[in-house]
Amino acid sequence: MEIANKVYDHYNDVYLVFFKSYKQEAYLLTAMDKSDVNGIEQNKNALIKTSAEGIQKLKTLTAYENDQSIKKACTEMLEFYNEEASKKMVDLAAFYVAKDNFEKIKSSFDAKTPDKRTPTDFDQYNAAVNDYNAASNNFNKVNQELNNKRNSLIQNWNNSTERFTDKHVPDN
Repeated sequence: MEIANKVYDHYNDVYLVFFKSYKQEAYLLTAMDKSDVNGIEQNKNALIKTSAEGIQKLKTLTAYENDQSIKKACTEMLEFYNEEASKKMVDLAAFYVAKDNFEKIKSSFDAKTPDKRTPTDFDQYNAAVNDYNAASNNFNKVNQELNNKRNSLIQNWNNSTERFTDKHVPDN
């Protein structure tokens, strides 16, 4: 029991660092689902902060019996969260801006009767459609890339924690 307590104490120290950013990313993804641009921005900034703080915190934790496996898996996860929030969210946020712009232009375009629409109206509408389509395609591409990488890293985290406890917690 004493050994198991020490193993789980170490695991919990690492898990709490992981969980803070994991939960923050969940808030970010919820804001994205709701197309909440302000929520996306707030949660993106919070995720950048929690992941960077977590990476620094992990550097101060010692390995359990020279086993760096869960620290390494957690660091990889936090680096993903940081990159997602600091770099990839720019691409994803551009979609919401293009969508909002398209909806405003479409609404204005639809409010005019066909005989009142000018060539400029058509040009603006077509440009907004093109921007929205391009942003949508990029959003889908980046989002799929993030989903794939997130799933792989979560699986690695789960496998690492399972191997860690299997290795260090005695069977008897």
